[in-house]
Amino acid sequence: SRSAKGGQIKTGGRSFALGLKRVVTIGNGQIEDVSLQGRALRFVNSWSFEVLSIAMIFLNAVQIGAQTEWMARQVTTDPHVALRVFELLFLTYFTFEVFLRLFAYRMKFFRMYGWAWNVFDLVLVVLQLVEEILLASIMQDPREALSSSNLLRSA
Repeated sequence: SRSAKGGQIKTGGRSFALGLKRVVTIGNGQIEDVSLQGRALRFVNSWSFEVLSIAMIFLNAVQIGAQTEWMARQVTTDPHVALRVFELLFLTYFTFEVFLRLFAYRMKFFRMYGWAWNVFDLVLVVLQLVEEILLASIMQDPREALSSSNLLRSA
């Protein structure tokens, strides 16, 4: 038998509840949080998630550059349909990423090391979501929607 936080007793290899967290002991005696939040926390702290996030930021920068180049060559404020689709896909990914981090860290999201970047990411995502909602509500054709960079420039 080993004792856990809160003085509860657990036995090796068995699953039990510890407060609101569901934990399980693994072979080496370590406690692992197997709740949905615990799994999300392990995922957002994983090397693979960090690499994916960096790759998505890089690809989004490439997409923004391609969209800007295309719009400049066409002398238009309307992005190409394919580039607009990619813009929405990136918005979907970044929204998922920020809300997954919020779910995993909860209020620590606003107090942990790097909290300013977390807030910056959250503000960017919320602003782009608001922009998309406003554009969808005032435009009949979604292809006519302005890009986020054009909206920010006009503000």
